[in-house]
Amino acid sequence: MKPITPLEVLPVTTYDRGRPLLRPLCIAEKARRRRAVGPHLTLMFENRQTIWYQIQEILRTERIFEDAAINAEVETYNELLPRPGELSATLLIEYAEPAERDAELARLVGLERHLWMVSTGAVSARVSMSARCHPTR
Repeated sequence: MKPITPLEVLPVTTYDRGRPLLRPLCIAEKARRRRAVGPHLTLMFENRQTIWYQIQEILRTERIFEDAAINAEVETYNELLPRPGELSATLLIEYAEPAERDAELARLVGLERHLWMVSTGAVSARVSMSARCHPTR
């Protein structure tokens, strides 16, 4: 998959203006690519749109305007894009309560060494991990 370039990233102020239209489209794409693998674990299969959206949201949230910092975010998130013949997924670890999340994250140290995916085709997979705390649903 072609890496995202800094030229494809919108300036924060431009993204802020377009966000009400872009956000629902990106959320819908992410919803299509999410697969629960347990009550607290979800795989998010990444593509250019999901990664571009994550970059834009980070830049917006952190109010990042400097070219060097934008380039660093693009470089970091491009690592999550699948290469030819690969799938790439982010493992979201989700708990409603911060205390429960912290305890489970401590217990799950090294989890990435015990994850694998079985496919009927010739596909390799990489998984990155992300911990999130969400309000009770």
